[in-house]
Amino acid sequence: MKQKLLSCGKVATAFGVLLFLCLNSFHGIAQDYITNVTYAYYDNSSIVYDSTIKGVLVYERLFIKRGKYVVFDFSFDHSAEDGNASVAPTRILFQVDRKLDQFEIRDQRILEQNGMYGQVCKCADRGYTRISDGVISGVKMENGRWQIKMDVNFKGRFTKKAYSFHLDESFQKARR
Repeated sequence: MKQKLLSCGKVATAFGVLLFLCLNSFHGIAQDYITNVTYAYYDNSSIVYDSTIKGVLVYERLFIKRGKYVVFDFSFDHSAEDGNASVAPTRILFQVDRKLDQFEIRDQRILEQNGMYGQVCKCADRGYTRISDGVISGVKMENGRWQIKMDVNFKGRFTKKAYSFHLDESFQKARR
């Protein structure tokens, strides 16, 4: 009888470890397989987002147009991911007042500054998701670049999969 209980305990422990590994594999660290990375900012710009729902189709458009902000655009694709033969553009964007030389925005303020995560793909979480959890800070450097630190979390638009992005990078001025 003792031996059976011991075996059951080992099975329960193995099951617990397996369950932990499976659950954690679904927590997406979306930066694992990124390539073709661009860190850019646009002076005197604004993010314009339009989502029109007609029946079951959602038509989304996101533009960077002239405006009163500095727009930051972290763009990349997932083409290095195993089994991914596509090159799906993905981006994180947000905007801040153009008069600032440094800033820190958190949680709801990121949402108010049009913090967006977008995937242009034929994938489960396609389209744009608003970001409202985390912190983004930036300092304008003497060379005209911006040093941006980002630690944001959000859920996929349709799957509710958890995504996290962490970076500390220099953004250069984009050419129009």
